[in-house]
Amino acid sequence: MEDDCASSFTAAMTSNLPRTVTASINYFTPPEDGSLPWSKADRDSTTGEEYTNWKRDPRDVLIRDVRGEEDQYTLDVAGFSFHKGQTTLSGAEFDDEERVKSGYWKESEEVLRGITGARKVVVFDHSESSWGWRGWC
Repeated sequence: MEDDCASSFTAAMTSNLPRTVTASINYFTPPEDGSLPWSKADRDSTTGEEYTNWKRDPRDVLIRDVRGEEDQYTLDVAGFSFHKGQTTLSGAEFDDEERVKSGYWKESEEVLRGITGARKVVVFDHSESSWGWRGWC
């Protein structure tokens, strides 16, 4: 039920958005001297400049909404693919970090093994993006 609600929310919030946009994406340019790249977490307090030996290469790229065309994207051609699956976790359980690690990570590893044929898959991190659909449903 929550998945249906989240899908409805997403559809309502994005229905008037363009299907294609151009955005600036930073690409990595390795150090000119061939050394290993490094970055420090802090910045110069006066200039705000990053402490790093590599450069960003901003490029304008086309970003396309492919909803409804997901089956056209495969690992072999696009480098990624879309898959839907079921989880045993309920919406509220995703707020429990340990439950996500012990349940969802294991489920994700199993799905990825099945899709790729890999003998071993290791999930080591995740990011949560929740910008409000729960309050809308």
